[in-house]
Amino acid sequence: PPRSGDARLPAASGWVAVLPDGATVVEMCEGLALVRGDCGYGNEDIIDVCEQRDRPYLLRLRKTANVKRLIERQFARQGWTRASQASQGWQAIEDSLQLSGWSKKRRVIVLRRLIKQDIALTRKTKAVGKGQGEQLVLALAHDEVHDNAQLWEYTVLVSNVEYDIAAIGQLY
Repeated sequence: PPRSGDARLPAASGWVAVLPDGATVVEMCEGLALVRGDCGYGNEDIIDVCEQRDRPYLLRLRKTANVKRLIERQFARQGWTRASQASQGWQAIEDSLQLSGWSKKRRVIVLRRLIKQDIALTRKTKAVGKGQGEQLVLALAHDEVHDNAQLWEYTVLVSNVEYDIAAIGQLY
């Protein structure tokens, strides 16, 4: 649901569609403090509309191969912000990126947070015996698989706002 001062866009597949009241999505974004959108919105067409209309935006990117490479490059880098209650546990670091289909480099913020909840890790292995197929193996948090391991949740955002990156987790 929209928050005061910003709005989430309708489904990306219909971003130029007409809304029930006759306004286009672009018109709907006029006057907003921040346009936020999920991973369907991180494409040149939508970003370009926001930039042409001088609309501040914060859009999540799909985890394409290039975005995954960005995450890998950032992983060991120094300078991540500290996770806090205000940032909802997210740590952040920024960079610039030009994805294929984009006309220029843009500011991106990589967010990560430690997964602390009980989790289960599964993988398939070859079952012993002829014709047995695959067997699902389960490792719970107390198993040795998780000793000294940390699991992280990652997301990557593209933005033209100049907010401090420590605050981005709160906006996302």
